[in-house]
Amino acid sequence: MELELIRSQESHIDGSAKIMERAFDKDTRLHLGEEKGGPGGNDDGTFLRKCGSHKEASSYCILLNGQLIGGVILRIDEDHNKVWFSYHQDRRS
Repeated sequence: MELELIRSQESHIDGSAKIMERAFDKDTRLHLGEEKGGPGGNDDGTFLRKCGSHKEASSYCILLNGQLIGGVILRIDEDHNKVWFSYHQDRRS
């Protein structure tokens, strides 16, 4: 099993957005009893493009055996060193 963290590129946005949409929808069903949810643009890549291109953000994809399974956006600056946002594919779905 090989786990990789690589810099996100435009070519990753569509696949990442699908994973993100499924993750938000699952949490929304679980916690709110509604079918769909999450921040605007989580389903079409708008959210990832906006957050991932922020000047203080570093955006990465997570690959398992070469397959995209999630991502993380880090914010590292003088005042903030944190995971700004992360998402992953549920292995059971």
